[in-house]
Order: sequence, then structure tokens, then C-alpha cells
Amino acid sequence: PSLERPSPGFPFRAAMVRQRGLLLISVWSGFASSFVFLTPAPAPKSCLRTASSIPASTWPSTPVTAKAECTSHPNRTVSSGLFWAAAAASLFVTSAGPRRKEQKRRSSVFMQWFPSARGEPRQKKLRHLEPFGSIPAWSAKPLLKPKLIQPWRKRPKKRLSDFGRRLMERQRLRFHYNVRNDELVRYFSKSWKKGIERPMEQFFQTLESRLDNFVWRSGLAPTMPAARNFILNGHIQYMPPNKDGSYNTERYHEGWITNITPGCLLKVGTKIRVKHRPTSQGVGRKALDAEPDVTLPDHITFDRESMEGMYKDVCDPEQLGIIADEDLIFS
Repeated sequence: PSLERPSPGFPFRAAMVRQRGLLLISVWSGFASSFVFLTPAPAPKSCLRTASSIPASTWPSTPVTAKAECTSHPNRTVSSGLFWAAAAASLFVTSAGPRRKEQKRRSSVFMQWFPSARGEPRQKKLRHLEPFGSIPAWSAKPLLKPKLIQPWRKRPKKRLSDFGRRLMERQRLRFHYNVRNDELVRYFSKSWKKGIERPMEQFFQTLESRLDNFVWRSGLAPTMPAARNFILNGHIQYMPPNKDGSYNTERYHEGWITNITPGCLLKVGTKIRVKHRPTSQGVGRKALDAEPDVTLPDHITFDRESMEGMYKDVCDPEQLGIIADEDLIFS
């Protein structure tokens, strides 16, 4: 069961706004169309064209001038305006399909990069969670604090409850490892199985064994969302070991398998490398050059020249990527 209070995500709120907008537009277009078609049609213009002042003998040689005396109909102007309003509303409704498709595409791309964000800005979350500790892998940009124009109007913060404090600690973990809350609960449930002596260490070691965490800690990506996108684009290959510790190099590409699953849990002894193609090598080299001073933990190795590494052991609890209070996570 989820331990967080349910709240509508970004796609759900956007869908509600779209439905309300389309409903209002449909009602207005129907009202305007019915008003246009129910308005009685005005009588035709009574125009009298006279040319009696010109003699009949001079008609072929003299141009005839026509005098039009027309009666005005103000209802025609109102009906025309309502007709064009209804036409514009109808066009807006018919163009809602492509707009909805584009919004859905943007929302899917955002959720693909940030499954833990749920449509919320990263700077806002950093500002909200900063008093409880840093989130190293969430964003490479520094925290931007808004300038207070009227500092005396700043409201004092309310006292945080025990549930709120535990929630903040879980959110720090969720945003750092870029996972959903149900994934955190699943990892925690597996760590508390019978026979495990230290479940909290097992929980953190499971999070550290994710493939996107390996990519981030090796320096191939500045943030965890960037590491996730690096894997989803097919730039990472891995070679899992057999039960006896050997490697099957007779498979396709000499045993290297392209992995596009950021949440893949690595086994001890798994080899990881950047795919040997120009685009993948270029992206990996650019990321390594941007961060030349990356301290590697003891449980992984990575060669920056060949861009190959190994997950050789489980993570030491003293070398985690984030400092968290174990007593507040799932208490």
C-alpha cells in the first residue's frame, strides 16, 4: 500500500482542464448556432433601379446609370456575427484533437524522464526539501531562491508533524533515485523478508544496484533523470555473469546485451559499457568531459578511456549516494 497521501498528478489535472474547456466551447457553439438558425430570415432588399430620364433613342450610345434605393436590415449584421462566432468555435473544437495529442506527448515525455516528479517543478521540490537535506542526483542546477519584494509579508512556517517529517525523508529518497513511491515500497518489502539480518542496509543496497544509479555514479550523466534518458536511448550495454561467475561470450555482440531498463538490478560481477557506436561514444565522452572529477565508490569500477566498468560488490552503507535517516523512512 502507498504511504503517501493521494493527489492528482499532472496528466490527470490537464485532462480535467481540457474536458471543462471543451464542454464550455461546445455549449457556446451550440447556443450560437441555434441562435443563428432560429433567427427569422430578413426580407430581401427592395432595390429600385430607374433610368427613365434617358431617352429610349440614346440607350445604346449612352451608359445607363442605376440608382439603388435599398432598405437596411440590422438583423443581417447580428446574424452574420453570430455565424462567424459559431464557425470559429467549431474550428476550435475540431482542432482540439491535435492539441490534445501534443499535450499527451509532452506529458508522456516528462513522465518518462521524471517518474518521481508527477508534474511538479524540480526547483520547487528542491526549495521545499532543502531544510531536510540535499538531493545530489535530482538536478545539476543550483537552487534558485525567489527574491522577496516585501519580506515583512513572509508567513511563518507551520510546525511539521511526525508524519510530514517521515514523508519528507521518503520524498528525498524518491527524488534522488528517481523512482515512484510504489517502487520504494516494493524494494522495502523485499528487504524485510525472513532471513535478512539488516533490512535497511539491504534496502539501500537494492537502490544502489540499479542501472541508472551506476550510470550516474560513474559520471556518464550529471543527474539521475539524465542517466535514465541515457539508458532509454540505448547507449548502455551490459554482460551479466553466470552462476559460476563466467561470462557467455558466444552470444550476439560477444555477450554484450543492450539494456534499456533503467530500473534493472545488477548482479555482483556484471560488466557495463557504453555501446561501441559513434553516437553513444560521443554522448558518453561529452558527459565525462563535463565532469572530470567524479569520486567512484568502492563497489564499482569504471575506466574513463574505454568507458567500461563493473559492478563488483554491493554498496557499503558508508558510501551511499545520499545521506538519509533510516529511522524516518518507513517507521
